[in-house]
Amino acid sequence: MNGATIATQNPTDYRTGIIYALIGTLLFSIKPVLIKLAYAAGGDATAIMSLRAASSLPLYIAILFWLCRQTEQRSKALKYGWQAAW
Repeated sequence: MNGATIATQNPTDYRTGIIYALIGTLLFSIKPVLIKLAYAAGGDATAIMSLRAASSLPLYIAILFWLCRQTEQRSKALKYGWQAAW
């Protein structure tokens, strides 16, 4: 053998991943229903897309703060953040 070891995965992490995947699937499948309701309420494409972008912005900001908790992560965000944005 080559001496490589196989890392064992924590069962809690596995369950958490499954729960996140199910929540993501549920939210993704509910999106067309919400869009149909928005069109039925009189929304146009520009207003609906603007609302969608504005409603997702707090989530992305929360993810940014979560990822920048540690000093080395903050330096990576400052170094590569603008490259990723453009």
